[in-house]
Amino acid sequence: MEKYLPKWLTETRETSSHSSWFGANVAECAPAPPVGGGMTPISMLQQKEGSGVQSPPPMLTSDGKPIDATSVQANPQPPAGTVPGEALPPQDPLQPKVEYTSDGRKNPGQFDKADSDALRVLKPDIFDGCRFEHNKMLGPNFTVNHSLWLGSAMLQTGNNYSFGSTVVLNEGKTMLLGRIDPEGRLDAQWHQEIVQPQKVISRVQSSISSSSEQSMTQGSLEINGIDYAATLKLTKGPMFGLSYFQSVTPKIAMGAESFYHHGQGVSHIFARGKYDNGKDIATATLTTMGSVSANYARKVNDRVTLAAEFEVALDSKQSQMNFGYEFMLRQSKISGVISTEGIIQTQIQEALMPGFAVIFNGILDHGRDTHRFGYGVQIG
Repeated sequence: MEKYLPKWLTETRETSSHSSWFGANVAECAPAPPVGGGMTPISMLQQKEGSGVQSPPPMLTSDGKPIDATSVQANPQPPAGTVPGEALPPQDPLQPKVEYTSDGRKNPGQFDKADSDALRVLKPDIFDGCRFEHNKMLGPNFTVNHSLWLGSAMLQTGNNYSFGSTVVLNEGKTMLLGRIDPEGRLDAQWHQEIVQPQKVISRVQSSISSSSEQSMTQGSLEINGIDYAATLKLTKGPMFGLSYFQSVTPKIAMGAESFYHHGQGVSHIFARGKYDNGKDIATATLTTMGSVSANYARKVNDRVTLAAEFEVALDSKQSQMNFGYEFMLRQSKISGVISTEGIIQTQIQEALMPGFAVIFNGILDHGRDTHRFGYGVQIG
């Protein structure tokens, strides 16, 4: 959808959710992968059911319990009256614990993560060239990561190296992440739980480079109630944002996000609805920027997930559709995306042994009559 947006909008907008102005990863080290590794952790390929969410190696609390730093939401056994087997990805330590109202409603999650289930399938980390990643735990609360990416047409220089680290303190209440590359670009994130139990969370994300135009800092404050989620954000511009997401019924949530860019004197609103019955997850978004989008994810079973999305620009009458699939096998993961623009992407990840995985990617662009391949190795 970004191709339909004004130039000033695409220059500032992040790369996370296409239907939300503010994203969750402002401090992403471009063009390096997210802090902690861009490829699917090997441990997720060795599970019977995996979410496919990219994350660093598991951190441990002082009592030895694992902490997942980037998963979206938890879903323990639901109360009586809900659909059995409503399994969702594991819980972020800084996301609120699942509580239910008397009529079965729960926290719907943040507005900009409402379509994360579909985007996980529709936007896999497919790359070209050769990528090598090494994750190493130096202690129960400290992990380092080395990432080397060579011969890629996705990078301006064609090659990139970055070093990252993750620190978890105070039983997961404080999380520090950082990444730096040889060009001096530094990305950092600080996540802090303010009000317990995990009701108010502050996040500061910063990207610093030699160019002031590429440097950015964003601060956010997340408020999580039993059946609602609200977020206040402030970023470069200055730009102010406010979002609110409310569970209307146990399966339906609705909300909106607004922003005001002081430097441009421009404001816009995003309205979104979500339906989630545990296996079928659908979201629809309408914006004042003249665009409409919708996506749908179907959890066929513990190993298979299918997804589709549709985007249309009302002004130009242009549209695009993407179809994605994800198969989680015992030791491997197969995913891919087919676009109406004639682009086909496929990825195969195979865990050859504990702590060692290989990745194969293929990208075929029928419109440009080009094709690219990618190979990767992940250790740790």
